[in-house]
Amino acid sequence: MADHRSAVAGDRLSWVFAGTLLVAAVTGAVALLAPHLHGALGMPVLYLLAILPIAYRWGSAAGMVVAAASTMIFGLVIVSPRLGFVVDGGYAVSLGAFLLTACVAAYMASCPPWEAGRLLEEQAAVRRISRQVAQGASVEAVFASVADEATRLLQADVTLLARVHDGTGTFVAIGGWAGGPVGADFAVGQQWGTSAIRIDDVPIAAVGIPLRSSVWSPVTVAGRHWGGIVVGLLNGLLPADTEQRLGSFAELAGPAIASAQSHAELAALAERYRALDAKVDRDGGPERSIGPGLAQ
Repeated sequence: MADHRSAVAGDRLSWVFAGTLLVAAVTGAVALLAPHLHGALGMPVLYLLAILPIAYRWGSAAGMVVAAASTMIFGLVIVSPRLGFVVDGGYAVSLGAFLLTACVAAYMASCPPWEAGRLLEEQAAVRRISRQVAQGASVEAVFASVADEATRLLQADVTLLARVHDGTGTFVAIGGWAGGPVGADFAVGQQWGTSAIRIDDVPIAAVGIPLRSSVWSPVTVAGRHWGGIVVGLLNGLLPADTEQRLGSFAELAGPAIASAQSHAELAALAERYRALDAKVDRDGGPERSIGPGLAQ
């Protein structure tokens, strides 16, 4: 534990030292250039030479700290002496805009290109699922879409969506596999609960498909454990980041699943009211007054 704390402290000191050195170097360059330029509004952009390397190597938080320090130092060392240490509205707005831009740039620099692409793919997949929900697709179709999108995103051979209730799980959709255990129940044990888990080289009896490598990620709907998603490969092992990626997708898919279920429940309730109204008509009872809004 002590070694871990020392390593963390050393890493923190590394980016602080590197950031200080880079900001000082850029400030020196700006100070040399400033007397030869008319105005200095565009010069803060040079501090990106200090911000982006720090964000790329040590993450967005470190990059944003360096961005804030760069903005403050530029204002105190470069701008204030030129203005006689009087606050100027134009420079203040310019520095504020630069700080915002620099923070966004630091965040983007901290995300590897492939990770940014994956995030866009996840969001596009969830938008397609949400579009289905908005168009009134059945809950079964939405579940199938969730399984298909997870299969495509994670390049899995098989994906299963399971509903868990009172210690019993039910497979409600499958992607990437013809047939499969849709509708089958299974006992929820320690393997498939409220935490993500990876299982390699161990057959999973509940699935009934010879998966060599699989990952389970729980799905939360309205703050409650709803079920989970299983992705697997028939041959080979899933990448090391599958738990994180599947967890991210499951988190995004949760609201779409909740919306689909709500629509299905409202449709079922409306059907019940229509059936009751029809019964009242057949029996010659009083005029209908049950659920007119839902029956429409």
